[in-house]
Amino acid sequence: MNNLGEGNKLMPESVTIKVRDRGPYLVSGPVKLVDSQGNEIDVGDCDDFVLCRCGQSANRPFCDGAHKQAEFEADRSGS
Repeated sequence: MNNLGEGNKLMPESVTIKVRDRGPYLVSGPVKLVDSQGNEIDVGDCDDFVLCRCGQSANRPFCDGAHKQAEFEADRSGS
């Protein structure tokens, strides 16, 4: 099933965000990532990337593995 998106282009519903235990969010699928000012953040040509949720990454919003050193803990709700 497709949704009509911006400019009436067909947009596939194939984006998945997976919460990893004690780790980042894994984003899979064609998605546009924008900052708080509305500027697009380059995710390269990849359809998969990881977003920091511990707040310790030096490469935010992307994960750089800092959650391991920080011993990040989170409950299963994705917080």
